[in-house]
Amino acid sequence: MAMSIDDMAVFCKKKGFIFPNSEIYGGFSGFFDYGPLGVELKNNIKNAFWKRFVSERENISGIDGSIITHPTVWKASGHVDNFTDFIYRCDKCKTMVKGEEREEVKCPKCKGAMRNDGRFNLMFETNVGPVKGNISYLRPETAQVIFTDFKLVMDSSRQKLPFGIAQIGKAFRNEISPRDFLFRCREFEQFEIEFFVHPRKVNDCPFISEVETMIVNLITAENQAAHKEHVDINIKQMIEKIRAIAEGAAVSTGPIA
Repeated sequence: MAMSIDDMAVFCKKKGFIFPNSEIYGGFSGFFDYGPLGVELKNNIKNAFWKRFVSERENISGIDGSIITHPTVWKASGHVDNFTDFIYRCDKCKTMVKGEEREEVKCPKCKGAMRNDGRFNLMFETNVGPVKGNISYLRPETAQVIFTDFKLVMDSSRQKLPFGIAQIGKAFRNEISPRDFLFRCREFEQFEIEFFVHPRKVNDCPFISEVETMIVNLITAENQAAHKEHVDINIKQMIEKIRAIAEGAAVSTGPIA
């Protein structure tokens, strides 16, 4: 018989892998602590990833970026305006879930109708320094600091395009309704590599032929601004659009985000 997610959570707690955070005070939904076995397993995975993708590769450099960055970074990346979900609230039992902008949502607990309370930004806000209103955010992903440090990393490591920047670190998403154990929580760790290729010299990258038929989900800048869903596109098509943008040509589906 297949093990359910709830069964897995019970198993991990009993064996010392994962504990619900603050359980003796009633718990805190979406947050977990790694126990004696869990922290060893997590560190082993992190070390194995770092060894394989950073230490053993000359064209990947590693960083450990700050969790809190200037709020303009998140405005420029689109997270302030678009990293949102719609909140649906049940007036009867007070349950909250996320949903799409225009849909009828039934309460998962009492099956009653739920009302749309509008958009909710999934980034955690924090106040920086003693002055009230100096708002920044806990990072919802590890990619942005890689982009802001790109030139510094390239100069200090003396890397030449194409090359990658990697990091492992905490990320935070203020999920409306965290669930499914570790699969939708509010604090987690990511391993990320951003690989940089000159748009006019894409074919110089030795790995393109290995992945050019791979299908990826991509949110274009056009779709993001219109609050539309991602598009399915393969790596080769994506490269062609990036090259067209670099050369100033028209791109029918909008610029790459």
